[in-house]
Amino acid sequence: MHIHEAEGLQVSQGEILESVIELSERRLLHKTSLLRDLESVYRSFFSTISGEDPDMLAQCFVESKESRAADESLEKISRNLLNKVDVVNSEQGTELANQMRESIDLQKGEFVLIIGNKGAGKSTFIDRFFRLVLDSKLREGCLVLRLDLADSDGNQNTISDWLISKLKIELETNLFKDNYPTYEDLQGIFFQEYRRLSEGKYKPLYQRDKNEFKEKFGEIIGKIIENKPQEYVRYLIKNAISSRKLMPCIVFDNTDHFPQSFQESVFQFAQSIYRECFSFIICPITDRTVWQLSKSGPLQSYDHRDFYLPVPSTKEVLTKRVEFIKSKSQEDSDINRDYFTKKGIRLSFSDVKAFALSVEDIFINEDYVGRTIGWLANFDIRRSLQIAQRLITSPIMDISELIKAYAIGQRFRPQRRNIKKALLFGDYNHFYQQDSNFILNIFEVGSNSVTSPLLKLSILRLLIDVYSNTSEPENIYRSVEDILNYFEPATVSITIVKEHLKILLNYRLIEPYDPTDIDVYEAQRVKVTHCGRIHYEFVTDDVEGMYMSEMSLTTPVASQEYISKTRDMLKSGKLRSEDWNRIIEWFVDYCLKQDKIFISIPNSSSYQSQRIFRETLSQTWIKKRVVNKIKSINGTQSYDD
Repeated sequence: MHIHEAEGLQVSQGEILESVIELSERRLLHKTSLLRDLESVYRSFFSTISGEDPDMLAQCFVESKESRAADESLEKISRNLLNKVDVVNSEQGTELANQMRESIDLQKGEFVLIIGNKGAGKSTFIDRFFRLVLDSKLREGCLVLRLDLADSDGNQNTISDWLISKLKIELETNLFKDNYPTYEDLQGIFFQEYRRLSEGKYKPLYQRDKNEFKEKFGEIIGKIIENKPQEYVRYLIKNAISSRKLMPCIVFDNTDHFPQSFQESVFQFAQSIYRECFSFIICPITDRTVWQLSKSGPLQSYDHRDFYLPVPSTKEVLTKRVEFIKSKSQEDSDINRDYFTKKGIRLSFSDVKAFALSVEDIFINEDYVGRTIGWLANFDIRRSLQIAQRLITSPIMDISELIKAYAIGQRFRPQRRNIKKALLFGDYNHFYQQDSNFILNIFEVGSNSVTSPLLKLSILRLLIDVYSNTSEPENIYRSVEDILNYFEPATVSITIVKEHLKILLNYRLIEPYDPTDIDVYEAQRVKVTHCGRIHYEFVTDDVEGMYMSEMSLTTPVASQEYISKTRDMLKSGKLRSEDWNRIIEWFVDYCLKQDKIFISIPNSSSYQSQRIFRETLSQTWIKKRVVNKIKSINGTQSYDD
């Protein structure tokens, strides 16, 4: 079978699959007019993906011991380098000053890496440092040049040209009044070249006709700018130092959006600027990438200083943002009105304060919510805020009722069950996979390649075992080839395993060794993420069973018997918790029976955790209900207690 698959012959089992709740029954829920108006508030304050409000981002940055240490070190570096700029530009002209110039030229400034997980706030940290942390007098001596790699096309072959072009534009914009140099500016920038030509090759022309010499000089400089842009950029940087007493601070931002080889090219370009020109280079980089490059890459060859930024918890991030909103709502009314109007918010200040308090109740005072969002987002701040926005604007939460309660001085806190439902359902009356980018129906299988509904969970179980059995960062990854070989004795098709790995990758339940490489192939290496672990937890350790009850209704299955009796149960009226548990029991029983058909767990000890997982599933949702029922009959305990 596996030989045929390798040769391109694929024969998969097909089934007609149907869910208890059909697609036609899933609909958008009605939103009140107030809730629709409030959505703009949440987009303005809790979605940073567009980065349109640097003031809020900087003010709401979550400080840590590491970030404060980085602040102090970066300010010290800036102060020391600016002192050297003053030395370089002293007008004493003594031999001692010349000697100091030479020693400074050898030092070449500083090269700093800001290390942190994707979404840790590296870009915000750097922006905040120059805008709010760095002493204002020191800031005036800095020429901050930000190159946002997210704007590039990602072509590794042309990235050097793109960086030179962007650096040229940044320099001209920041140095010259009209965003470009005048002839007189160019004469100053290329003064050494001007003197060399006027006293050397074109001295006769200079003595005979200075205007014609100037035209000739302009043509020569024009060719340098057009044909040798890197040389022109170097002249601009040196002119900023020597004539304006500015220290170039060049930030290579968002390189972590691209493959490792691309990041290496950017890093090498940054190093070339650092070696050629006195400068302060800052490169934000992911912790995984810096670890990879330190093993085999340019980091082995070049000097640099590292500062690590840990990822703050979702609760900490939201706490800072609530404090920000409160402070804005309490400022002078005219300033406050102007601020909120610019953000597109048409609410009274009491409404804004009520909004802040409502968010505080849901996200900050409920530890479960912050943890769940953080794990689903793999601690990526941007994704955490997107999930928070999805939850709080769901009609199931009806945040407008919460705000109205605050407006009249009452305390209103949503039920934990409704919070979970809002997280699952979003704007719909049931879970809808096409509307959910953060939660995956982990039981769903394709009708053209039917397999065990437990296959994705089995893959996660394997990777959780790998993660738990090592302390070495490199060893927590397992190659796709190893995963395929693991499931081959369990009689699972290579093609089907790859399909399920791809789905897990797409929804970030697992992640690749290179975060930008999302293809599934034998040499690819993957590990389980926090998102994958909390999905596993939804299935095996969620006492309320919200995820399980909804997947019981929305997962396409092959059993008409299960569909029929579940629909009958739903038609019987409002269900009690015992009724929902019975539906989950039927669903889990179906999944376990399908699993036995499509997966044969070998007796080897390597598969012990797979057997334990299936037993845990049965104990949690089938045997536990039987035990509770017996206790209820004996009068010792009611199921709903």
